[in-house]
Amino acid sequence: MNFEDAKRRKEEIRESINLLFLPEDVVELRALSDFKTYSGYFKNHDKLSDEAFRLDISGENGIYVTLNEVNPVLYSRRADRIRQLTKKDAATSDADIIRRHFLPVDIDPVRPSGVSSSDDEHNYALKMAEKIAAFLSELGFPEPISADSGNGAHLLYRIDLKNSGDATILIKHCLETLDALFSDEKAVVDKGNYNASRIWKLYGTHARKGDSTEIRPHRRSGIISAADNQETVPKKLLIKLAEAIPGRNKKEIPPAGNSEIIREGNGTNSAKFPGRKTALADWLSAHNIKVRSEKHWQGGTLYILKECPFSSAHKDGAFAIQFENGAVFAGCHHNSCGAGRQRWQELRAMYEGEKTPGRKTVKEQNDNRKTAISSLSGGNDKLPEIIPEENSESNQDDKLLNDIDTTSAQNSAIEILKNGDPLKFILDTFEKNHVGDRVVAECMAMSVASQSVYNTSGLHVSVSGNSGKGKTHACKTMLKLLPEDFKLSGTVSDKALYYNPNLKAGTIFWFDDTALSDDFQEIIKNSTSNFTESIEHMTLTTERKLKICRIPERCVWWLSKVEDAGDDQVLNRMLTVWIDDSHRQDEDVLKHIKRSEAEGIPETAEHEGIPVCREIWRILKERQVYVRIPFAERIRFSDVHNRRNPTMLFDLIKSHALLFSMQRETPKEDPDVKYIDADESDFYAALKLYKKISRDNGDMSSNLTKNEANTLAVMEKMEWNFVTVGMIQEALGFSYYQVRRVFHGYSARGLKYAGLLEKCPAISLDEMVYPEECEFGTARKKVRRYSFNYQTYREWITSPNISLDSDGRNSGGDINNNRQDTISRNH
Repeated sequence: MNFEDAKRRKEEIRESINLLFLPEDVVELRALSDFKTYSGYFKNHDKLSDEAFRLDISGENGIYVTLNEVNPVLYSRRADRIRQLTKKDAATSDADIIRRHFLPVDIDPVRPSGVSSSDDEHNYALKMAEKIAAFLSELGFPEPISADSGNGAHLLYRIDLKNSGDATILIKHCLETLDALFSDEKAVVDKGNYNASRIWKLYGTHARKGDSTEIRPHRRSGIISAADNQETVPKKLLIKLAEAIPGRNKKEIPPAGNSEIIREGNGTNSAKFPGRKTALADWLSAHNIKVRSEKHWQGGTLYILKECPFSSAHKDGAFAIQFENGAVFAGCHHNSCGAGRQRWQELRAMYEGEKTPGRKTVKEQNDNRKTAISSLSGGNDKLPEIIPEENSESNQDDKLLNDIDTTSAQNSAIEILKNGDPLKFILDTFEKNHVGDRVVAECMAMSVASQSVYNTSGLHVSVSGNSGKGKTHACKTMLKLLPEDFKLSGTVSDKALYYNPNLKAGTIFWFDDTALSDDFQEIIKNSTSNFTESIEHMTLTTERKLKICRIPERCVWWLSKVEDAGDDQVLNRMLTVWIDDSHRQDEDVLKHIKRSEAEGIPETAEHEGIPVCREIWRILKERQVYVRIPFAERIRFSDVHNRRNPTMLFDLIKSHALLFSMQRETPKEDPDVKYIDADESDFYAALKLYKKISRDNGDMSSNLTKNEANTLAVMEKMEWNFVTVGMIQEALGFSYYQVRRVFHGYSARGLKYAGLLEKCPAISLDEMVYPEECEFGTARKKVRRYSFNYQTYREWITSPNISLDSDGRNSGGDINNNRQDTISRNH
């Protein structure tokens, strides 16, 4: 970089500062690198731009500034200078912000974490920003500061609000509305940017995520456009945006009796049938109204329509919502289409007219169901009929309604398995009853699916998390989605399972916070090692005769505990996943509890999707297949020392394929054997989950608990060569007892569970003796500390790289030199 380039880049940074701040504003400059954070507070904006330029050319990952008005007292922390932060140094918090000056809209392309965006992803985000700006302009918003963030796009709207709880909620709701209306599978509006102390990219500096490659280069951020005189958005327009989608204000939710859809039979017709509701999705699908995206909204479901059904003058802007009470709202945000007013009855009239179809008999419903199942399974699947063929006049109305409910769930399940996304439906239903922890639920879903694949070793789940963080509720919620006769939970003695005559093949066992005895762990090892076979226990009767008891085949185990679920041999057979114990998750759970209490929803209430999930699993349990992975030899593992990990990934691929098996053609080579082929979408879906439970949501490689992983992470981040119990207590808020368990493990029922000293080779124990002055003279104080070897830790913790060789080569050469598909593909 020559002098002229350097001068031009410094001027660009200075112009960005002039655009964002007033001359007297105190601004925090913060720079992030892999292992260090730099910070300083500036009144002198020339020094601010100089320091930002210096940090940028030194290669820091990102250069950021506080957007909102900082308390000027903070200037004295690091006055017009930059320094590396230590654990004792404070940065700007929400309480340090006096006023809010910006509504920050960040559009980020969907891609794997830790990498820059591709050109296509980058351009897509910029185009989405243009659509959002046009939408807000139609609402009355002035022209924003439009910027290129380096990986995505930014829109900054001037506001002027006192920093308060109400202002935080208002900004949060505005971003949630934009996320609901515009986020899709390619790019999302970051709805988490509502906190007052949010730091923001300083334009003119680089965005550096991962390595800069030809496909995913590092780019310099910059201003795209800005009005000469920036207008402030009135608060009433912010409120209008926050309430642009009905439902935020409960008064806007239509009464159920006035606008709900009612159906019977297979859901393709709309008819009056008092007291029954159905999903809006069925109605939209039946009338061929395409949906661009589907999202949760205020307890209901929001559907963003692909094209506006009310006007041919535009495509975007139309939406439909079904609330929890069954009521439906439909409209379009364009002023020419009513600016969001209720148009549901008009939409129904457009597609239904005056036609009122007659109701099918119960026999016709059963005949339809048998025909549909036969067409899907080649006539081989045998599913029990739930309702009688004869509709006797003596049947009570409520029994008829229950029968139609069951048949409706079966029909919906068949339709989803044949044409929809069964995994997404199951996970969405789970999230209607449990806040967050979608990765935990997906692991459990893969576990149940593995029971229906003949050639798997079975997938079992170990969920760990601190007390009171929801691991029990997550497991209970997932169990609700399973047929009653295929699950068992509670406490049992060591050999009790052998003597249970009601156990079926394919049962799910869940044990919550149970200390596993040595004998019980042996049962789990035998059952998981011989997944496709029953395991036997021989005993003698009172008459001294031999009796053989069995635990049936294809059973899966779910274990949830605060710490380890068992010894290493047990954990090596399980998907190890952590419950989300973040502060944000705590806030979301509290919000859900408040809403449920305000609406009087009992904890035992079941969402309408639960019966459909049960029918999905019941059908899949009857549809057992072999799954081939034709591309298996193209899958590359950079680290193969742990032989269980490839098996786990292959079983995840097969389980995902099983969920979509009714949408796959069955090869004709051997008509006597039921098998399907997995495709690359199954690989990428399995790899996405595998990566999550190997890094952010679990630890497949080393079986660390969440507390252990957090301890190692903070030691790495703070660059500590050693720690004491007190240091970890202060950094993570753990109790003394928790820290002791993290490093030394614990014992329960005579069994020893390992801690970091046994699990992690980078940790060792040192006992130091120091002289300490006291009133009686000099005393010798014994201090226990834990040494940390960073290099050993990085070699030990690094998860293996897994990729798919797209050109079919499977031997020789460096895998990095082979042409590979990226893992950013979405199923």
